[in-house]
Amino acid sequence: MEQQATSQAEVTNPFSVELSFESYLQRVGLVAASMPADQLRETKRAFFGGYGDLLMTLEHDILLLPEDLAVEKIESMVNQVQDFWMAEASHASPELLSKAANAVNLALG
Repeated sequence: MEQQATSQAEVTNPFSVELSFESYLQRVGLVAASMPADQLRETKRAFFGGYGDLLMTLEHDILLLPEDLAVEKIESMVNQVQDFWMAEASHASPELLSKAANAVNLALG
């Protein structure tokens, strides 16, 4: 019940990294409550690490570029993520392939 209250409070904050993590788990078909504690912790560490690195890249690199070049770099980064997930999905079952395609589509809007 406490986890639900936290999530509900975070819904009002579109910049919640915790809420983004929960959304990520849903997109890739994982349920935190059914994951072994070590798997959940390592998944969360990887997610927060990647998120933090992206924020550092935005703050220290992208924001310093002219707007047209910044947009080009962000589009390139989006394409790299999309390519990664499509390659990962090609090695997986059809069910996982469908989940990955849905995750990419949701992430890209």
